[in-house]
Amino acid sequence: MTKYISIRDDDVNALTSPDTLKEVYGFLFDENIPVNFSAVPKLNASAKTASKDFGEGTYEPFIPKDKAGDDRDIPIGENTELVNFLRSLPNAEFLMHGLTHSGDMPDYEFENKDPEVIASKIAEGKRLMKDAFGKAPWAFVAPQDKYSYEALRQIRDNFKLFSLGWVDKYRIPKSLYMKYYLMKLGHTNYMKLGDFLVTEHPGCLFSRFRDHAECNWKLESYLRNYNYTIIVVHHWEFYRETGELDEPLYARFKIKIKELQENSGYEFIGFSQLYEKIMGKPPL
Repeated sequence: MTKYISIRDDDVNALTSPDTLKEVYGFLFDENIPVNFSAVPKLNASAKTASKDFGEGTYEPFIPKDKAGDDRDIPIGENTELVNFLRSLPNAEFLMHGLTHSGDMPDYEFENKDPEVIASKIAEGKRLMKDAFGKAPWAFVAPQDKYSYEALRQIRDNFKLFSLGWVDKYRIPKSLYMKYYLMKLGHTNYMKLGDFLVTEHPGCLFSRFRDHAECNWKLESYLRNYNYTIIVVHHWEFYRETGELDEPLYARFKIKIKELQENSGYEFIGFSQLYEKIMGKPPL
């Protein structure tokens, strides 16, 4: 039985250099392996993180140091070189990753509980993504996997797929508890809510902040136990703070992907295929 793998890259934004994406994912593009880009529609360059890996209250690490702290929103469409490059990729798909990726710390962006604020963010993000990539996104990724009940309700109303690291029981309404327990009892990593699909993934396992052996074991275990695996990576995390490519980390990623590609038991697919295989119909 074939098992399916989808690669999700997070944090592409108006300040992302296409040369970075070419250097990191060039071998995937050459082999026609789909890459699903979780893109920030309108990055706020003063966005901060509470991640202990980087230090709470620091600027998001994917923001270039010379731009960090610039409190303005930059639509992804302003980077025409980036957008033209991404649109030229035949197997690329685009997910909406928040709106500005900037929250009212310690709350992340989509932990906001105001219905009007959430509705405005979703509408603007979809419009900006459509302007940039030619069609509105149908899949959503919440910054840092954090979201309020209200955000979840509106994400469900406006998208077909919500890609999460894990379904947090304490972030979903009690009306979904039965679906949640059935997912756990059925040893699956997704929930079907009508034509809305919520997926889980094993975390960002190609990171200098994680133990390589432990991450490799976790990925192998996940691949063994589930029919669908989403491998989440950050293009920017393959670089050291000095700007140089982290060769050992990048080599581990490249070797693992090629190993899986050469295994006839696995197939790399885009998110639209992922949705169709699980739900039995295309997302649009």
